[in-house]
Amino acid sequence: MGCEQPKEQVVFVLIDGLGDVLLRFGYHTPLQVAKTPNLDAIASAGVNELMDPVEAGLACGSDTAHLSLLGYDPRVYYRGWGAFESMGACLAMSPGDIASKSNFATWDDKTGIVTSRRANRHFEEEGPIFCAGLDGMNNAWAWNNYYLDNRLLLKAEPLDDTDEAKHTAEVVIELSKEISQILVSHPLSTKGAAEGKTVANVVLLRGCGLGLSLGIDILEAPGATGDYRTLLTSKATAIAKALSAPVQPCPLVFVPGEENHKPGRVDGYDFGFLHIKAIDDAGHDKANIFKVKGLEAVDQAVSRTVDQVPVGSRVERKFPIFIMRHRRPLYSCRVWRSQL
Repeated sequence: MGCEQPKEQVVFVLIDGLGDVLLRFGYHTPLQVAKTPNLDAIASAGVNELMDPVEAGLACGSDTAHLSLLGYDPRVYYRGWGAFESMGACLAMSPGDIASKSNFATWDDKTGIVTSRRANRHFEEEGPIFCAGLDGMNNAWAWNNYYLDNRLLLKAEPLDDTDEAKHTAEVVIELSKEISQILVSHPLSTKGAAEGKTVANVVLLRGCGLGLSLGIDILEAPGATGDYRTLLTSKATAIAKALSAPVQPCPLVFVPGEENHKPGRVDGYDFGFLHIKAIDDAGHDKANIFKVKGLEAVDQAVSRTVDQVPVGSRVERKFPIFIMRHRRPLYSCRVWRSQL
């Protein structure tokens, strides 16, 4: 009787925004300062390369880069960041629906300048309250590419002469006005203004697009939020269980638009994608100390992913680790293989 061949599986870990060009901590980057023995071991034992995710010299955002890294040409398949956000929140999109990535922001209605594209990054308490006040306002979109503060608030304009484009632009303009009126008169805004805080008085709509799914199951990982508060170890455990099923029970899978989850594949999965966003958020916020701590948490999460795949599952593991650096064209790639 021949020996059982190991099952080959891939864990794709993408650490968003890991790279740095500004040297701090005595001319060292957060990655150099952070204690990351597990990532260091992968880098030293694996293959290390640089790559252009789409084409040479093109600095990509997270959305287009992710599509390209998974084998989809963003020029063909990209449908807007808003669709990514909707699917990530497990919201169902029907044909013809348009989603937008939105920010609560602050603008000066006298000058038309957006003074703060994010009224408050830590919006855990006030955000849901404002959202409830805007509940039911949908079915419109606009493209406002706000990556910097102190820019003019853009006005929605049709991209062609069709009646549909003109109607959409008109709807967005009226929608934006109504949203602003609701936010300005909201009790939280009144209270914040009295306390001298930055007030959310406008919503920036950007990254609009149609829904397009790659057909990847979204696993349940308690405590995973996609922001600073996310529980990385929970995400790592979910990936490990999904890969090692049926030795370990597979996590449940989200069903877009429904409250109940469905069972994951009984025989497990061959491919797992683990995206870590908090590091990129820390970079945008220039939170260098937090970025160091976050990298150390990532290191532990990667270690847990490796350690929690049982020996009895007979898995040959490959760990591609792609490191995104915004506004720079090249990505760093680490590939490591472990035979159990």
